[in-house]
Amino acid sequence: MKMLTMFRIAAAFLLICSTSWAESPVEKGEKLFNEYGCTGCHIHGKSWSAPDLTRIAAYYTKERLIDYIVNTKKHYNDPIVKTMAEKYNRYMGDLNVERKDAEAIYEYLKSLAIKGKKRKIFKQ
Repeated sequence: MKMLTMFRIAAAFLLICSTSWAESPVEKGEKLFNEYGCTGCHIHGKSWSAPDLTRIAAYYTKERLIDYIVNTKKHYNDPIVKTMAEKYNRYMGDLNVERKDAEAIYEYLKSLAIKGKKRKIFKQ
């Protein structure tokens, strides 16, 4: 009986610790943003080599951003994407981002968006 109680206490402790040390969706998204090399072109607060993504989640729907990250080339004919490609003299490359990773990256980008100052959401 004493052994079972100690086991339950240890299990509860491990559960509490693993929950508090688990990576949040935003932290995971930030890590993936860096691992996929997004920071090679996108710099928060600056737009010298690619668009500043600080508020991108305030402009586009979740599904559109995730689809763009996963299926980049599919969006090359989009007028907004074309405008950005002309401005920066490049299209975003296809990074072969998995959907689950794109969802985490979206959570990170959403965390950067300034709350309360949303503009038009583009649904294309």
